[in-house]
Amino acid sequence: MKYDECPACESGTLTIFYEIDAVPVNSVLLLESRDLALRFPTADIRLARCERCGFVFNACFDSEMTEYSG
Repeated sequence: MKYDECPACESGTLTIFYEIDAVPVNSVLLLESRDLALRFPTADIRLARCERCGFVFNACFDSEMTEYSG
């Protein structure tokens, strides 16, 4: 999901203040090999600040790309 409005207040007045491409979608998973780690899925980060309420979030966040485990 890419956000074009604030998920907190639904305002469309967002300012992107940090961008980085192709970051691993999980940073705390232990993988079985270096090869698996190098092929791990990546996604972009666009940190946005809502000019109306001040909420900061990743405007490129996609919950389908994130895996939480024990």
